[in-house]
Amino acid sequence: MSAHRRPVRPLLRAMTAADLPEVLANEDATFPRPWTPEQLAGELTRPISRLWVAQARDSQVQGYLTAWCVAAEMHVLS
Repeated sequence: MSAHRRPVRPLLRAMTAADLPEVLANEDATFPRPWTPEQLAGELTRPISRLWVAQARDSQVQGYLTAWCVAAEMHVLS
């Protein structure tokens, strides 16, 4: 009989400046033209921007989402 494991669900929370090193490392490893530190830090302060990270139980950032919310629309940036 095989043990049945429940899938691990990451925590989804607002991104903070403390997350930038991990997010930028992910960007560098994933995209040929990644966001720069200045661009991503700027999004943290832009009123229309919404940034979230998916965080594992071991506190490692597994993924992230950046979007602009304008009026009744959301534009996903990455």
